[in-house]
Amino acid sequence: MQQPTRLVPRPGQQDRGRDTFERILDTTERLLLNRRFEEITTNDLCIEANVSSSSLYARFPSKDAILLALIHRYRDRIDESVERAAELLVPLSSPDDLHEVLRSVLREVIEFARNNDHLERELAAHALTRDQVNRMYGSNDV
Repeated sequence: MQQPTRLVPRPGQQDRGRDTFERILDTTERLLLNRRFEEITTNDLCIEANVSSSSLYARFPSKDAILLALIHRYRDRIDESVERAAELLVPLSSPDDLHEVLRSVLREVIEFARNNDHLERELAAHALTRDQVNRMYGSNDV
């Protein structure tokens, strides 16, 4: 029986492998500022990230796996942004503090949206279904 294809992105255990993994994601994200995901080829990514195709495919078994890794990175950014906003709510001691905290939370949300607009637009436009994501990660917890 043939083994199923590995679909989960793999950053690697050594610093160089993790650096290559992140460089590919950074490059993909940068290219998404001006192009749609479907318009970006793995060859484009290899050239722009200065990695070989074998290095790319050692970490990402498919182009969709790169998008999945970006989804997880984006989800982590959301979590970090929410945590930063929540930390602002802790030191409340007066109604004036609440006004300033709400202003700070709103600034955090706007800054997050501004910094991640290209990802949000592309992730919403791409046709990866929840079933595809679950198959790639082998779980229902995505």
